[in-house]
Amino acid sequence: MTLRLLYLAAATTLATPIAVASASTDIGRPVAQVLREAESSGIRVIFTDQSVPPNMRVSVDSRVSEPVEHLREILRPHRLALEEVTRGVYVVDCSSYVDRLLQETYPDAYSSLVSSSGTYKPTTQHYYNFIRGLSNESDDYWNRVSNASNLQPGDILVFRKKNHYGNLTQGHIMIVMDKPTRDEDQDVYYIRVADSAPSGHSEDTRPPHVSGIGIGTLLLKVNPRGEPLAYAWKMGAHWESRVTFAMARPVGETSDENAPHYFKTMA
Repeated sequence: MTLRLLYLAAATTLATPIAVASASTDIGRPVAQVLREAESSGIRVIFTDQSVPPNMRVSVDSRVSEPVEHLREILRPHRLALEEVTRGVYVVDCSSYVDRLLQETYPDAYSSLVSSSGTYKPTTQHYYNFIRGLSNESDDYWNRVSNASNLQPGDILVFRKKNHYGNLTQGHIMIVMDKPTRDEDQDVYYIRVADSAPSGHSEDTRPPHVSGIGIGTLLLKVNPRGEPLAYAWKMGAHWESRVTFAMARPVGETSDENAPHYFKTMA
C-alpha cells in the first residue's frame, strides 16, 4: 500500500478542538508555576521551557482533587502528558499524540514498540531507545532511517537533549509530513513535521504563541553522511546541538478501518 496512513491521520487531527472551560483559581495562571507548586504535595515534575514555556497558561477548570490527575487535566488541552519515571517523579511528555496515531494506523508496529519498551504508554524516551536499538536491517514492523534525505511522510523523528554532563534529558517526537528539502550550501534540511508542541515551527498551522497540534517546518543540520547533528525549531531560531536523534519508519499492515473513508479511496 502506497498511502502513508500515519501521515494522513496526523493531518486530520488538526481539526480537533482544544477545550476551554469556565474560570477557576488556576485558569490563566502559568502552567509551569502550577507544576512547580506540586512539589508541596510531594510530586516532582521535570520539564523544560521548550515543553512548558513561560507563556503557556492553564485553560481548563479541573475539578479533580487528586494532585497527579489534577496536573494531567491541566496539561491535556496542550496535548501534553505526565508520565511517572520513578516513584513521585514525573516528566512532561509530548508523545501521547504520536502514540494514538501509531496505535490506530500501524497497530502491529505499535505493539512491537510497546512489547520492547515494557510499557503500555511509551514516552519520548521509549521511542528514542527503541529506534536506536533497531538494526539497520528491515523487520516486519520498523525500518530504521539513518540519512535525513531518506525521510518520508509518516516517518518518526525523535530527539533527546543532552545536559552539560552529557546525560540525555527531555526530548521531542514528530511525524514527518513531506520529503525533506535540502539547502546544499549549509547542509541543512527543511522538514515539514506534525507534532504536539507548546509553540509552532516556521510556516505553522498553529497561530502564533498557541500550543497544541499543528504542522510546521523544522530545520535539521546534518553531517556528510546525512545524519542529523542539530536542529532549529524554526527559521531564525538558535541551533540546538546538545542533542541526539533517532529516525524510523513504521511498516507492515495498516489498519484501514481507522482511516477516514476518503483516504481509503486514495490507496
